[in-house]
Amino acid sequence: MSFRFLFLIALSLTAIKMNAQKNDTTYLKEWNEIDTLVTEQNLPKSALEKVNILYTKASTNKQEAQVIKTLLYRMSLESQVTETDINAEYQLLQTQAEQAFSTAQKSILYCLQASLLNEYFNNNRWKFYQRSTTVNFVKEDIATWTADDFSTAVTQLNQDALKPATTLQQTSLAA
Repeated sequence: MSFRFLFLIALSLTAIKMNAQKNDTTYLKEWNEIDTLVTEQNLPKSALEKVNILYTKASTNKQEAQVIKTLLYRMSLESQVTETDINAEYQLLQTQAEQAFSTAQKSILYCLQASLLNEYFNNNRWKFYQRSTTVNFVKEDIATWTADDFSTAVTQLNQDALKPATTLQQTSLAA
């Protein structure tokens, strides 16, 4: 009896693992194609189109890791194809965080937002240290922020990312 039970468990685990590998190979094939377009053929615009298609597929299938990966590729490729707009990139990540499938995905997106702001600040630091603090000014455009605004936003985003500490500690890193 126990041998049958162990055999059924082993068979179930094997089936689950094979199914997971099947999904990974589908994405792996598409990622290989995208990487070839970027690295070997130097076609970032074509790669961006493929990434957008893959994003839609991953989003529809609720594949969190793939969604995040496509967002990173998308932001990188868009910076090669068009002039980057910090506000658009930040808004993209904000929208994705609001639509996140899980707490872990939301936390990762908050960290990406904080990293984006921090990188933008570091690249343009000389501009921001020259600015004075404004009062009663709507700061919709990130390019108009002060050094204190960046510090506050980055700190808040990192704190928001770590708020669900217990849930994050229990999240599997396998994906």
